[in-house]
Amino acid sequence: MKKFLMATLATTTLAATAHAGSISYDFRGDFQSLDFNEEAAKPDTNKFYFKIGRIDFKGNLNEDLSYRLRWGFYSTPTYTTRDNVNTQVQLAYLTQKLGSGFSITLGKMASQIGGFEAATSGADLYLTSQSYASSLSGAGHLYNTGAANILYMTGARAEYSFGDGTQTIGLMAFNPAQDQSNNGAASGFDQNSTNAYGFVYQGAFADKAFGVMASYHQLGGTNTGAFTTAASMADDKTGLWAVGLKWDSNPILLQLDYLGQNAEYEAGTDKLTTFVFKAAYTGWENWTPRLEVTSDNQEIDVASNGSIAGTNKTMGYGAVLEYKPRKDDIFRYHVAYNYTTEDADNTKTRQEIVVGTRLLGDFLK
Repeated sequence: MKKFLMATLATTTLAATAHAGSISYDFRGDFQSLDFNEEAAKPDTNKFYFKIGRIDFKGNLNEDLSYRLRWGFYSTPTYTTRDNVNTQVQLAYLTQKLGSGFSITLGKMASQIGGFEAATSGADLYLTSQSYASSLSGAGHLYNTGAANILYMTGARAEYSFGDGTQTIGLMAFNPAQDQSNNGAASGFDQNSTNAYGFVYQGAFADKAFGVMASYHQLGGTNTGAFTTAASMADDKTGLWAVGLKWDSNPILLQLDYLGQNAEYEAGTDKLTTFVFKAAYTGWENWTPRLEVTSDNQEIDVASNGSIAGTNKTMGYGAVLEYKPRKDDIFRYHVAYNYTTEDADNTKTRQEIVVGTRLLGDFLK
């Protein structure tokens, strides 16, 4: 009788939890082989590792209030004083519907920086651009370290949806990245121009087959390495913008992003502009081939931290093949090859081979 009551209680609790929301898991494990030429001056490496590993909690308190908490355990944890949360907590927010298409989100959320490339799940990324993953030629700028490092920020976002929910306009204000203030210190948290602000438009047309995304974010604070005094760094700021187009109608998926970053100093402006193109064929039941191309152009105006003022170009080419044993399961095998050339003369080369799997599911199902 006791076992029966405990089983009934467990079943009831599980059913109530399942009704309240979902607890999903997302794992991607890879074998990665990297090969560099002599000019790149980097060692070749091979490793097995977790590309993605996270648990995602979603639910609704009522019809107007929803919440989400996502924990990623595949990165080095860092405690940030300003928002008082571990960096492994990627998302922790609630969204309140205000009626007539308006809503407000509070907490740690997606920054929506970086267009469709950054909006793509990390579990589906293979070749990535400099705008996503890298810095402006190692110049040491605080914010120009790629969208991957500022995918999630703590603050508030107000949104207005219209056109039966197919179009959304968002305005947001965030903490600056990590614990930095405008004088480079992690304490005191000076608020002179250090906050981040953003505007995002997202639209879907042609029965949601054609998607558009446009955004602009401005992040104040220290662009480190250019100056050594707080007075000269107080007006530093970085602007990040993106325009993206996507066509997703079986069996063709096309994606194009035009991305940019401007790091402004008293002495000049460093710039990074990027094109990202991706194409996939989804018409086969088990197989999905993909082609990817990235093009980055860096214009270094202020030399610092070992960087050299001038122009640097990066080109990337990728080919991916994904295989699902069962079409309706979110479990796959994948193999990818990426080839990248870097610097003004394209003399540095990087070759990458990736073989792995991805599993996505719900603990409550």
